[in-house]
Order: sequence, then structure tokens, then C-alpha cells
Amino acid sequence: MNISGITPYYNSVSNNRRRNLNFCGNKLYTLKQIEELSKTSEADVADGLMKLVSKIRFINKILGQDSKTLKPVTTKIAETPVDIMMDKTGKGKTKINIVAYSDASTYVSPKAGMYERVNEEYIWPQTMDIILDNKDGRMINGELDTKLNSLSFVRNSKTGRRTAEGRYFFLVPNVYECKDIKNRRDNMIWYSKTSNTISLIFQKLFADLSLVKPKNKLV
Repeated sequence: MNISGITPYYNSVSNNRRRNLNFCGNKLYTLKQIEELSKTSEADVADGLMKLVSKIRFINKILGQDSKTLKPVTTKIAETPVDIMMDKTGKGKTKINIVAYSDASTYVSPKAGMYERVNEEYIWPQTMDIILDNKDGRMINGELDTKLNSLSFVRNSKTGRRTAEGRYFFLVPNVYECKDIKNRRDNMIWYSKTSNTISLIFQKLFADLSLVKPKNKLV
């Protein structure tokens, strides 16, 4: 599935966000220590989600009707810059592009059972592109791409029928909803806490907007 009409801002800027390969000292970690460093908290995710929703609502209110942002509005969540673009010029629809450039720390194994932390050359953007119906705030189309999950979503505006597919997931309405996506723990431990926190915040917002009756109304 693909969203027509969205031109993600991150395509034009992601190549400018880079770091050289940098070994962070000579400290070695066990797999258990890495897992502890990658753990997120429910409070951090909840706080970040509230902050992101509030910022989007603020942008929506400032823009008014039939207008769009000319450059990204940046906020900080979990010490990570998050860029938000909004386009309200489409009839009855609002397009939102959200990009987070989170910490790209990862680990290499110089010897069996031990790992060293390094910073990757490129900071991998985590993104969420959504199109909302202005009448009820429900997501019509959406694409999620984070370090932990990727997902595409479509809602038929006439019938209400929802379809979604992605990594580790196929939507079966009333049985497997987007909110039921399970993150693989062996995937999470190789990324920083901030990266995982952003991933979960994006996933929770995306999942909510895909429901029959979303709790978070952004527009």
C-alpha cells in the first residue's frame, strides 16, 4: 500500500543528518546490560505521546483553514528532535508528516559475548505519514516506519472498512487491531532507549488513529 498525495519532508533532509563512525570508548557490555540500557518506561511513552498530540493540535489551531506549514515545526521528545509538517489545503483532509531523528547508537561484538557501543554514520529517521478526515479526525491513510515496526493503513471513507499490513502484522478487525502489534525484544535491544521510546510513541498514536473511534483527535 502507498499513500498518494504525501510528499514527506524527510526525503529532502535525511541525507544531511549524518555522523561519522565513532567508537564510544572501550567499554564492553554484556547482552543483559544492553537490554537494560534499551528499556523504555510506560511513563516516558505516555508523556511523549501527550506532548506530540498537544503540539500537533497547536499547529492545527494556528494554521486555521486551507493552509499549510512552509517549514517543519520542531519539538523535542525524549531528547530527540521531532519535525512536524501539516497541509490542510486538501478538501476535507489534513496531511501530516512527522519525522524523528533519534540516536543511532548501536553495538558491535569485538569478542564473543561482549559488545561495544558505536554511533552509526547516518541517523536513521523514524517517520509517520498520515491523512486525516477533518470531520471525525479518523485516519484515512497512513504509513509508519520506525526502527521497531513498519505498517501501512487504509480506511475506506464510504464503507469504513479498514485494512493494514506490515512487519509481523496483518489487521483482522476486532481480533488483531494495530494496537496489538508486539515488538520483538531481540529487535529492541540493539537500539538506544530514546530510539525505542520514539518508536513506541509513534506506534501508539498510529494505532489509536486507526481504530473505529480514535481517542486522540488531532484536527
